[in-house]
Amino acid sequence: MKYFDYKGEKISRLGFGCMRFKTLDDDNGKIDKERSSKIILEAIDKGLTYIDTAYPYHDGMSEKFVGEFLEENNLREKIKLTTKLPCWLVKEYDDFYKILNEQLDNLRTIT
Repeated sequence: MKYFDYKGEKISRLGFGCMRFKTLDDDNGKIDKERSSKIILEAIDKGLTYIDTAYPYHDGMSEKFVGEFLEENNLREKIKLTTKLPCWLVKEYDDFYKILNEQLDNLRTIT
């Protein structure tokens, strides 16, 4: 794995994108948490330190899954995590903070 240094931290150049998690064939595209968890754990075991997701991925369930996964596996402090805010849903000033706080909650970053 190749890394770059960011403020003294080692970040993997390769990130794990969460747009296409394994899904349950019989459940309308819902995330197969068991299979997807194994894939992420293998990537982390091989040195991955960066995960990228977004609000709309998997019908809004990607962020929740990633947050639960990191918390359940006690990996939140080892991983650099990014997400994307859906600017098309921001119609008013307060919408930004409402959605941002929902994302932070989904990713289990609010304590």
